[in-house]
Amino acid sequence: MHKELCQTLFFLLSLSLASSTAHASNPLPPDAFSQLPQAESMAISPDGKFLAYFLNLDDATLLVMLDVEKRESYGLVKSDNVRFKFNWLRWVNPEKLVFSLYFPDARGLGVETMETRLLSIGPGDKEAKTLFKPSRDTRAKYKHISQFQDDVISTLPAEPDTILMGYDIDNPTYPAVYSVDVNTGRKSKVRRSKFPVRDWIADRQGRVRAGIGFDADEALRSIWVLDLDTERWNKLWEYRYFTQPDVTPLGFGIDPNTLYVRADHKGRQAIFTIDTRQETREMTLVVSDPDYDIEGELIYSPKTNDAVGVAHGEAENSRIYWSQQYQDFQRKIDKALPDTNNTLVSFSDDEQHYVVYASSATSPGVYYYGNRQAGTLESVIHQYPGLLNEPLARATKVSYKARDGLEIEAYLTLPTDFDGKPVAAVILPHGGPMVREYGGFDYWTQFFANRGYAVLQPNFRGSSGYGHEFEMQAVGQYGMAMQDDLTDGTHWLVEEGIADPKRICMVGASYGGYAALLAAAKTPDLYQCAVSFAGVSDLLQQRNKSRHYVNKEVAFDQYGRDNKQLQANSPIKLVEKITIPILLVHGENDRIVDVEQSRDMAEELQDHDKLFEYIELEDGTHYLDNQQHRTVLFKAMDRFLAQYLGK
Repeated sequence: MHKELCQTLFFLLSLSLASSTAHASNPLPPDAFSQLPQAESMAISPDGKFLAYFLNLDDATLLVMLDVEKRESYGLVKSDNVRFKFNWLRWVNPEKLVFSLYFPDARGLGVETMETRLLSIGPGDKEAKTLFKPSRDTRAKYKHISQFQDDVISTLPAEPDTILMGYDIDNPTYPAVYSVDVNTGRKSKVRRSKFPVRDWIADRQGRVRAGIGFDADEALRSIWVLDLDTERWNKLWEYRYFTQPDVTPLGFGIDPNTLYVRADHKGRQAIFTIDTRQETREMTLVVSDPDYDIEGELIYSPKTNDAVGVAHGEAENSRIYWSQQYQDFQRKIDKALPDTNNTLVSFSDDEQHYVVYASSATSPGVYYYGNRQAGTLESVIHQYPGLLNEPLARATKVSYKARDGLEIEAYLTLPTDFDGKPVAAVILPHGGPMVREYGGFDYWTQFFANRGYAVLQPNFRGSSGYGHEFEMQAVGQYGMAMQDDLTDGTHWLVEEGIADPKRICMVGASYGGYAALLAAAKTPDLYQCAVSFAGVSDLLQQRNKSRHYVNKEVAFDQYGRDNKQLQANSPIKLVEKITIPILLVHGENDRIVDVEQSRDMAEELQDHDKLFEYIELEDGTHYLDNQQHRTVLFKAMDRFLAQYLGK
């Protein structure tokens, strides 16, 4: 893109930030919430001179570089968010960064996939360089083309133009490690593939030192570490998926014999170190949370090259630092920005320049650029300009007891004008199901609250974050006690005098969409409507589709092997019991939950003369990463909920 055009876009964007809400009324238009966040994946260059990020504008996304001194922005690469979509970016050196693209594809025999590719580009480059692209003379040599081509294992500290990458071109699904020049794409193998390793980890010196193995036939997970003295690969742990708490290697410290791992501590996942030279596998506790799993990745200092903390969603500012210097600096940032949770997301190599992301449940998010030498902290871009200066609802952590006495945490968001009298409500179960909700800004929740609905987001059993035993209650239990937890949460909301029992709808995406459809079939008297985006309707079909993929045994364990139980808990088999209106929305190119799940459900609903609406998003994916698709969904939900819950 021409520099002048991108500068014009940047200027117009700045104007929109200043004036977008001058005449806003309540309720706000749906696209104030459905807009893609304006900036994603912001990172500062190693020398602190540039900020790189993805800028979402209407139906396109730009990879942008901002010269922080000149205050000029450059659009380098454009995506239409249909054929290709940006995934992530990472600086390699001051002159070059790499970025990942993902896109839906098919690999023959009806096997649909999501593919990734890695490219490099710099501030002065006219076009991006694809870092792995077999030429005509190498296609015969490489019979297998890697599905995932963005596996960066290390940015080598001693070789600033080189990265380590995993490619499975020699042995499908078992990657070898290659050294790749980010300027030319030239590569050389540095570590051959090793069964059963699927993922490699390098130490801070750039040596391949650990591997995470997966034996697909036996559903076995294993952890391997290279002993530097003997050059032997030692297997530290091995177990079948779901049978015990996971042990996950996170990365090495500056000491190459120190490996950080996440493992069980008193029923919760915590961070430990182990000395890789010891055969006892004795672990030393670094940090834990007595109430929650620590699920995030390690945080490294670019200045010391050592681990200084870990990401943790339940921690203040979503970070736990064991570095005193980082703790002190975080306190200074919090003093400067006292009303938000402030996450340090990127530093220059000398740590004098940095990026902060500031947000809260009622603040949609702002990126700031900081200069420690100058003592300045300046806002760069707001995520949701349509919500600036608008009153947003606050999410509150609550808990209720399920019918068997189990404590269920949830987030409750009330309309800003809630006066204590029952209102229409939305039950919003998360996807996964083995993930969880947090209490930060959520554009779905704020949209519903702005319409006057109370919103309950339960972390039902099977959610991650509450220990192995709690999470394993999702395995083979779809539609069972997990669904009861949602029903019990709805009853709690009514008993507390928050929800009007005649004005409740369940809305969900992915697993949440499945839960909404099942609620319509199993508890139709409790709800007035249901909304499913990309939801599963046929558990047996969804499970059996996994036969085409390497994780089929794990998928069969997760969904369950009792076919009768799967059919008994599949909404498509229970259509005759549905008595409430249904809204189905699904993306045509969904690679997580096939679009046939909603197509078949719509056909069954039609055959049984049920009240429903089906919207299919052309070229849509599972992630609502196209602006038009988000707008269509939110307008449809707005109309549907108003019709059946009332305003």
